[in-house]
Amino acid sequence: MLIYIIQTILLMKIMIPYLLALPILGISINSSGANSPSVNVTQQTTQEQQRVQVDIDDLPEKVKASVGHNTELAWKILKAYLVTNPDQTTFYDLYVQKPDGETWMKVDKEGKVLN
Repeated sequence: MLIYIIQTILLMKIMIPYLLALPILGISINSSGANSPSVNVTQQTTQEQQRVQVDIDDLPEKVKASVGHNTELAWKILKAYLVTNPDQTTFYDLYVQKPDGETWMKVDKEGKVLN
């Protein structure tokens, strides 16, 4: 009897964190009857963006001008990626060097800064 109680307590200690995590993971347990629980799993499928590295010299002039690339008081583009979203819209993800450090910027093909 004592072994059964200890096993039950240990099992509860193991299972409680997992049961508490179910809502965070998007899993819900619904009871449709006293003896027939059912588990509904919610999945979200997202398509990923495609990133292709672009040579800095091949960037559109409007994109380079938006950060003032290679001008005296401007930021220097260190890396550039063309990003294609699942809806086929595109933007450039630029890694730029500023006087106070480096950062990432998103710029559309017309040179409009998106972030």
